[in-house]
Amino acid sequence: MSLNLPIRTSSSSQRNQASRNYFTNYTPPSSTEAINGPVREPARELLPPADRLIVGVDFGTTFSGTTFSCVAVYSNDKCDIIANDQGNRTTPSIVAFNDTERLIGDAAKNQMAMNPHHTVFDAKRLIGRKFQDSEVQADMKHFSFKVVEKATKPVIEVEFKGETKQFTPEEISAMVLVKMRETAEAYL
Repeated sequence: MSLNLPIRTSSSSQRNQASRNYFTNYTPPSSTEAINGPVREPARELLPPADRLIVGVDFGTTFSGTTFSCVAVYSNDKCDIIANDQGNRTTPSIVAFNDTERLIGDAAKNQMAMNPHHTVFDAKRLIGRKFQDSEVQADMKHFSFKVVEKATKPVIEVEFKGETKQFTPEEISAMVLVKMRETAEAYL
């Protein structure tokens, strides 16, 4: 199938003029906009009524080599990022397994050095990939936990309560998302 799409081109002078126009007409944001971001008037009609809450999750933003998640609530024209049970506004996207329990978030990160082979991080990188993908193989060199192949997919293998368990990357990610839901529920 062939698509006939128009291709736009512009000269460098047109691009430079567009940049000049942008910066010439630029107005710095108010202090409220700088914190919460601008809400353009035409978009206000798309916002929910003031009495409704919207909960959003940012799942898996990498910062300083660690992947974090956060949850926020939008209500009454403002967005609040919710602190977790440790008082942090971001939660490490890490799940750890040991002989007695499963740990998620800060608790999992804090014991990582003592239990590296059963502490799972960056599971999001494995979602939707085949075990033989070059990126999966490269990532596995940096993982301290074991990744095995099951039906051509990567599966994480850990010891949990004295048994060998296998979890898909989606299951590990779901554990983190449940933790984020619990954080939001505690706030609300």
